[in-house]
Amino acid sequence: MARLARPFWTLLFALLAGGAYAAPGAPPEAPVPPASPIEGTWLDSTQSQITVVPCEQGFCGNISKIVVPPKLYAAHKNEIDAIGPAGFTDLKNKDPKLRNRPILGLTILTLHPTDQPDVFDGTIYDPDSGNTFSGSLTVLGHDKMRLEGCLDVPGANLLKKLLCRDRDWTRVAEPEPPPIPMARGRVQQSAVPSAAASGSPKPAAAEPVAVGNFQ
Repeated sequence: MARLARPFWTLLFALLAGGAYAAPGAPPEAPVPPASPIEGTWLDSTQSQITVVPCEQGFCGNISKIVVPPKLYAAHKNEIDAIGPAGFTDLKNKDPKLRNRPILGLTILTLHPTDQPDVFDGTIYDPDSGNTFSGSLTVLGHDKMRLEGCLDVPGANLLKKLLCRDRDWTRVAEPEPPPIPMARGRVQQSAVPSAAASGSPKPAAAEPVAVGNFQ
């Protein structure tokens, strides 16, 4: 009996070590599907930012940063400063009930996939005019996509080209990861001279004012 038992346990151990037997437990996690090429944060022509995320309709683009063009800000500085970034509302909306909703965070893009992986159809809302365009988005690369929209006006087929717009958006670069801290007791020598050694620091260049999206 002992002679038969030993080969049996030896075989069982070999099966367990080789992964031929798996104890019952939680099912393996499903692989995470790849993100859509349109997901992320994008820059429009005014350098304002729109963040595209999955939503119930498919994908939604929300205004996540508003930038006033420098010339327009210079012309209306006091008014813009008084309103502040959270004070701009959807004043041009065709529906009076929606004119008090804030521009910051506003959904202006609603898209759904098509049978072409790089083309999405949907609607585009323009807060500057209060018009909603039906159109499409075409992915031109990892960092660029083109929006094409046309204003639906009955009987305006001859003027369709005049009622259509297209805009290119570029992806906002992701921030670089923070540097890895050095171990305690070690001093990292910097290759960049300090402000004290090189004189007064150079002032940073002025950036566009992130307040309102006037065009």
